[in-house]
This record gives sequence, structure tokens and C-alpha cells, in this order.
Amino acid sequence: MRSMRFYAALAVLLLLAAGCGPKRVSSVRYGSPSAGSKVLLATEDTEFKNTILKNVVKSYEGQDVFIQVESVPALDKINAEDFDAVVLINTCMAWRVEPEIEAFIKKTADKQKIVLLTTTGDPDLNIEAPGVDSVTSASRMENADHVSQKIIGKINRILGAGQGGAKGFAAP
Repeated sequence: MRSMRFYAALAVLLLLAAGCGPKRVSSVRYGSPSAGSKVLLATEDTEFKNTILKNVVKSYEGQDVFIQVESVPALDKINAEDFDAVVLINTCMAWRVEPEIEAFIKKTADKQKIVLLTTTGDPDLNIEAPGVDSVTSASRMENADHVSQKIIGKINRILGAGQGGAKGFAAP
């Protein structure tokens, strides 16, 4: 009888844990794949991260920029060399970036094209990855516009550097 209760409790905990983890986003593309600049955004489905994503996409509407959005677990199938800028948005797990993010950063030769945004419950925590431009933020909706502008500025610097300071991509 005890073992049945144990397994029932374990099943409930597993179901709860599965519902609490990051949700995958659908693969989406904005703009033309033949655009002059290509940006990859890998993220998770949360209100805060979706707001960042929406703000970034909106900032490049009407520009010669192609944006591909992927879920973080899909990174193992993506080559960073296909993009001019890469934005990785993840959640702090045990004071580190997610394993998929770590693996992607390690396999990317040009780390200067990567912007890492790590969300955390501790606003004083600073999560960084070697050689990567990193931002850490609490997932508070009142911070979303400010964090979005930081990310857009970093993308602009990368795209500007990659295009010899191309018009429209100056740092804010």
C-alpha cells in the first residue's frame, strides 16, 4: 500500500514538474531569407520572453533583415555560421545557462555574433558565458521594454560591425 502511494505521489510530482518547465516556441520566420542581414533568436515560450521577441521583431520591420525564431532545444540542428547575429534567450538553471545554450556557444567559432539573455529570479545575479555579450534580467514585465532595447542595441552593433557600420544599424 505504501509503495502505491509513493508511486502516485511521484506521478503527480512528475506531471507538475513537466508543466513548470520552459515551453517550446514554434519555428517562425520574419522577412526574406535573402535579406542582407540574418538574425537567429532562440527562446522559450514565456510572457516576458515573448514580449522581448515581439519588440525585437517589430524593431526590424521594413528593414533588410531576416529573423528566424527557434526553440532552445532546436539549437543542436542550427549552424550559427548561417546568421550574422544570434540571440539566445534562456532561463538560469542552477546558476548556469541551459545545457543546449552552452553546447551551442561552444560549437560556435565566432562568439562575438552571439548575444545571451538569461532570465533569473534574482535581479542581482549576473550570468555570463566566455566570449559572449551577456545580459541578465529578472523576468519582470516592467523590465521588458528596457531589456528589449538593450538586446536591440547589441544586435545593431553586431550587424553594423558585420556590414562596416551599415546605415540603420548604429548602436543606440
